[in-house]
Amino acid sequence: MKQKLDTRIRRRWLPSLLAALMAALWLTACGTAATTTPTTAAPTTTAAPTTTAAPETTAAPETTVAPTTTAAPETTGTPADETPPAKPEVDRAGNAVEIPDEVRTIASLGPTYTQILEDLDSHDRLVAVSLDVEGISAPEDLPRIDMMNIDLEQLLALKPDVIIASDMSFMGGDTDPMQPLKDAGICILYLPTPTDFDGIREDVRFIAAAVDRAKEGEELIETFDEQLERITEVARTLEKKPRVLFEIASAPHIYSTGAGSYLDQMITTIGAENVLADETSWVPVTEEAAVALNPDVIFTNVTYEADPVGDILKREGWEQVTAVKTEQVAFIDNNATSLANTHVIEGMLAMGEVIAPELFGPLRGEFGLDKP
Repeated sequence: MKQKLDTRIRRRWLPSLLAALMAALWLTACGTAATTTPTTAAPTTTAAPTTTAAPETTAAPETTVAPTTTAAPETTGTPADETPPAKPEVDRAGNAVEIPDEVRTIASLGPTYTQILEDLDSHDRLVAVSLDVEGISAPEDLPRIDMMNIDLEQLLALKPDVIIASDMSFMGGDTDPMQPLKDAGICILYLPTPTDFDGIREDVRFIAAAVDRAKEGEELIETFDEQLERITEVARTLEKKPRVLFEIASAPHIYSTGAGSYLDQMITTIGAENVLADETSWVPVTEEAAVALNPDVIFTNVTYEADPVGDILKREGWEQVTAVKTEQVAFIDNNATSLANTHVIEGMLAMGEVIAPELFGPLRGEFGLDKP
């Protein structure tokens, strides 16, 4: 049954809900710009003064020592004996691209990508971001672009070297809405929503390579994998797998996830069981079906209601649901669960702290993470 989603949900979750519709490939043409880093020459060494001959009865004065030569500063950029990492030639959606040799300005049309750029210490190159960047450290004075209604003239005036966008921009159509920007020589990189942690790794790796932060990208992935391993180790010690329902949209139009999504992988990684594991990807759920599933725990990341947890606990007909009876209903930070990047670690910790605080709680301090 088709559900009408709130606009505030669509900007976060529609990339996932429409993922199955995004199959068309487009060729991308972008300009290139090569730059070289100048090397500062070493200053000329000052010659030692000539020694004056001493009279017969007078001792000769000491010879003045020549000043030490100042070493030339190190040349910035890639060392001469190292080859810069190759730029990707195909974006994550399968389009051929030619990324500029040096990316100085970036328009990020998705909070997921903005957060990745921040993690790569590249947010200072942003010239525009999407509307939904609440909770992300995006500069407040940047223009905000509506992904659902892209202002091409505004983006063209900003002249970014690269635009990073979700392929949800196509909305299931055959025409690339940003083709005029491509025709103007702007490089556009499309990324589908990842379906699992491997997709998250590859998105980070791709964006890092595109903006000359390949090394930082690998370090970010390494930290992600180390933290993921620790969470998995702790999850193995759970005596029982709690059955979880995760609501990304609330009643009467409940939306959740089945198998084949990164959110499902988050649930199973903490040692829980997704009550909708027999379903595939993002799915609508009737209230009757949700009650019949009888979850032990209910999570919600809904931000368009004042009290989503209280609303679940007070739903008529849900009184006998185990999660409601035991009040195992919790809000999980929206950014940490709706943005498919390495910050899903924080979402998993938050869920783990609900089902087994004594086990997962210490990991937050171990990882150096504050509570969202």
